[in-house]
Amino acid sequence: MAILLLAGYTEFEVIPMDKIEKIFEELDKLNKDELNEFNERYIEYIENKGWLILSEQTLFEDWDNEQDDAYNDL
Repeated sequence: MAILLLAGYTEFEVIPMDKIEKIFEELDKLNKDELNEFNERYIEYIENKGWLILSEQTLFEDWDNEQDDAYNDL
């Protein structure tokens, strides 16, 4: 079984390629309108996922500072 190493913003994930191949097989079955709908929704999904990951990183970076260490023991 082949694998794909997917690099995210904060982690690496190993995905079996047969799972990816199944997705592409299903995409090949879509007609033009369905493929356009998938494309629009997937782009929106990726954008939202990216903003979520970015916002989580920024949030924790803001809290990880010496000034706020006093609150860690409360």
